[in-house]
Amino acid sequence: VGRKYSQEQLDKDIARIDEFYLGNGWYIDGLHGQKDYYIGFAFHFYGLIYAVAMEDDDKERSDIYKERATEFAKTFIYWFDEDGEALPYGRSLTYRFAQAAFWGACILAGIRPFSIGVMKGILIRNIENWLSKNIFDTSGILSVGYDYSNLLMAEHYNAHGSPYWGLKAYIFLMLSDDHEFWSCDIEEMPKLDELKLIKEADMLVSRRNGKSVAYPAGTITDFACGQIVPKYLKFAYSAHFGFNVMRSNVSIDEAACDSMLTFVVDGMVLVRRHLKSYNVENDRVVIEWSPFKGIDVKTVITPTSFGHTRSHEINSEYDCVAYDAGFAVASRDKDNIKTKDSFIAQARNDFQFCEVLTETGGESCIIESSPNTNIRYSKTVIPAMKYEIHKGKNEIKTLIR
Repeated sequence: VGRKYSQEQLDKDIARIDEFYLGNGWYIDGLHGQKDYYIGFAFHFYGLIYAVAMEDDDKERSDIYKERATEFAKTFIYWFDEDGEALPYGRSLTYRFAQAAFWGACILAGIRPFSIGVMKGILIRNIENWLSKNIFDTSGILSVGYDYSNLLMAEHYNAHGSPYWGLKAYIFLMLSDDHEFWSCDIEEMPKLDELKLIKEADMLVSRRNGKSVAYPAGTITDFACGQIVPKYLKFAYSAHFGFNVMRSNVSIDEAACDSMLTFVVDGMVLVRRHLKSYNVENDRVVIEWSPFKGIDVKTVITPTSFGHTRSHEINSEYDCVAYDAGFAVASRDKDNIKTKDSFIAQARNDFQFCEVLTETGGESCIIESSPNTNIRYSKTVIPAMKYEIHKGKNEIKTLIR
């Protein structure tokens, strides 16, 4: 446009972005250690726009961005269910359908990690899925929240205009009128592995019945942006269930800790916080962590054909109580939610089901989450096993299905 600019500064900035590149299409989300949706709707999104705009002037760099995006697509596709839902995981979820913006950018840039019909299907199903939800306020403005208006789950940098980052998903409107995107059929998801190791993202993702469940190692630093712990440090994240955030740590109901091993010490609810080490293997995730000085835990998460198992080795300096919880299940007056017996906790409605069992003794319970803690449903309950933890070494095993 004829304005002055600094090529030196531009080169420096691009080199800075390259420092965050991990391989196989994955970047790290800045210095904070997370691997989340910013990889798709920031790093690759802008990289592909650069590739389109600068293909003639900087072909080498443009080709690099296209190659990286092509590799990223091969694993990022595991974050999307067959019905258009995407994994609720990490920060900035209020951007909603920006989740799918990457696929439109791929089509615009002319790269084909999958057919246009497959990418169009992911994009359109995701947008249609969002438009079927209660995401607008009474003025027709996108609200801060996820499936509904919810400030409890928001980050400190969210404002009323924040959800409109979701409009990135409409980058396909840049396509020419005669582009094949407009006339090609929407295709179903391709056949995917039932269990996929995404090494650069530090997670396993299972695909059962077309549903995605992620088992991340859980890596964060001291980046306090609002509910950072529940957004990254749960044992499992499901597109089908969503997850809860904490209202407080003064009661198990207000902590609302789904998919976590939660300790209650001296009346305070303590969750996974300090990460000591982790290893993500082809069939399991091994994490050494601590919720509090004096309690050390080694957890092995193993996905199975029915769900997943968690084996915990706990060394504690305190006698206390621990809750190993399943997914948060939507709770409405008409739903049938119950505890089956001493060793099985079960919650169900007409579209969700979660059951928690123990192989090492424990007491089944149903945690009634404080309202609006779940990002998808205003009321949820969590099936869980309650364990008595004694000073010294404790070993417990919980099955989630």
